[in-house]
Amino acid sequence: MCPSPELPYEVRVYDVPDGIVGEDHSGGSPSWWTTAWSTSLDSARELADALAAHRLQEPRRPAGGDCGHLRAEVWEHVTHDLASMPSRVHQVDAAPDRPVVPRLPFDTWPPGRPESAPPTPVWYPKEQHPPHYELKVRSADAG
Repeated sequence: MCPSPELPYEVRVYDVPDGIVGEDHSGGSPSWWTTAWSTSLDSARELADALAAHRLQEPRRPAGGDCGHLRAEVWEHVTHDLASMPSRVHQVDAAPDRPVVPRLPFDTWPPGRPESAPPTPVWYPKEQHPPHYELKVRSADAG
């Protein structure tokens, strides 16, 4: 279920830590994560494509296989009927030779970062425990 009728598109990633498809020695295992909620299908697709296009780090053990976000999907949630199941509308798989994301130096703000906090979406009326996490708003103009 989406957290707000204004955010019907969910971006999920399949993450494989350390390139091990199964539980590793520290207890990490591959899993699906909700990365973002979006107001438009186009922005959700763009984010999903970007998440699968790059890797966050080099594999520490290349013999262990590929690691990081290996698949990204966009799911559309029905906002007028809370009993309906979401449907997958976009899927992208990561290429094994994708580049590593370039890193900014520590404590450096990226260019174009918005200065003010974005408005909080309107949650469903019966939502007793709305999510309490940092809401990051991205736009093509503001970065």
